[in-house]
Amino acid sequence: MAKGITLQELDASAIVNLVPHLGTTSNIGDAYSVTTPVTIGFNQKFTIKFNAASSSAPKLRINNGTEFPIIKPNGNNARIYPSVYSLFWDGTNFILQGEGGGLDESFGDGSDGALNTTGNVTFTVDAEDVTTVVKQYTSITINSGHTLSVDKRCRGLILYCTGDVIINGTIDMTGKSAFVNPLSNDPIILPLAVETLLAYDPTKNKFYSTPRGGSGGAGGSGGSAVSTSGAAGGAGGGGNLFGGGQGGGGAGGSASITSNPGGYATGSLGGNGGTGSSGPAGAGGSSVVALYDGDFNFKWLSGRNGGVGAGGSGAACNRAVPQNYSSGKGGSGVNGGGASGGGGVAGESGMGNSGPLTAGNGVDGTNIGGGLVLIIAKGNITISSTGKILSNGLNNGQNGGYATYLSGTYCGAGSGGGGGGAGGGLIISLHRGIYKNSGILQVNGTNGGSAGGGTYSGGAGGAGLIGVITERKI
Repeated sequence: MAKGITLQELDASAIVNLVPHLGTTSNIGDAYSVTTPVTIGFNQKFTIKFNAASSSAPKLRINNGTEFPIIKPNGNNARIYPSVYSLFWDGTNFILQGEGGGLDESFGDGSDGALNTTGNVTFTVDAEDVTTVVKQYTSITINSGHTLSVDKRCRGLILYCTGDVIINGTIDMTGKSAFVNPLSNDPIILPLAVETLLAYDPTKNKFYSTPRGGSGGAGGSGGSAVSTSGAAGGAGGGGNLFGGGQGGGGAGGSASITSNPGGYATGSLGGNGGTGSSGPAGAGGSSVVALYDGDFNFKWLSGRNGGVGAGGSGAACNRAVPQNYSSGKGGSGVNGGGASGGGGVAGESGMGNSGPLTAGNGVDGTNIGGGLVLIIAKGNITISSTGKILSNGLNNGQNGGYATYLSGTYCGAGSGGGGGGAGGGLIISLHRGIYKNSGILQVNGTNGGSAGGGTYSGGAGGAGLIGVITERKI
């Protein structure tokens, strides 16, 4: 009969040698290397800690040996994260065991310890619109009356947890969506366990999350005293991987002095609103006027189009002193979407008034889409009756500028269009244990702004769309 192994014989060194640990890697891109006194033979399993995430096709070199690919059991290139993995060396490839070192690693390494709030918690975003805030806890308890959030716009808040998550307070990512192009395929690094939520892009060998936040609302059209429809408001920004989109800019109002026995010219449309499609935007166009040469001849200039998220400026006309007539400027989209359009202005000296006449300016946009909250828990996720997860859009679209014109037979001007509202964000809860929600989850969009008033009124901005709430057992 074969002899067994006693506990005394199975000492510490023998245990280590059953599945040796090689240490921690260093890397240059996807090329990883490790220096170790352990010798690895064919068909041997070992553990190793990787120091950084891979991007496409990782390879590993042990000591001064040859570099070989790290692959999944199905033969595809592995995706590596900063964590401990089990690999099997078959003489040609290093093969991940248990789909990436075991499913448990998809819940983080618990390196941030246990979170049990004693007050509000605000995480610092190192680079606005660029950083993804990632925390790895052993347990999470957000107590009643406490709020967990971030200090700037970012590419999502990801909370890994190797234990249970209890939310009696609030997680708030309202207005924290990153300013990015909604068509961008910038990746969020998600754990292996949640690949069912991802879409694979074979051209880049990367996975991207498929849910997107709610789109921003379109800007309202400019009021028209020239044609049957005014200048177009800007389209709302599409929801992106990190939250909701911003509202489009409202269009500028038009202005005209209609035909009459003196042969006066017809006016011009205001500028179009800017699209709320991506981040920091240029300001709206400046005011313009129609130039009068003294013989009842006019040179007509349209209002200028707004930049991204900005409102278009209003058109202006007169037949007297141009500098006394000021149409409204479009609001800026530098700090947010939903800027409104400026109003138009019109007047003429034959009616006894050469100015000054001034229309209302559009208002700068301030709305921002709701951000991304992603919770990945090995244990239970419990949201109590006092618990909230909020990822709403922030701030309504702005109201359009008012129009100014001399009432009578010959003059007319349209008001500016309202700015569009911001879109709602993303709340994704992934759990191994039980999910119970008795609280409030919100991903609401915001309202669009009203048009400026008057006979030739512009259009109101559209509301931002609701975002996405997803819960899944993994």
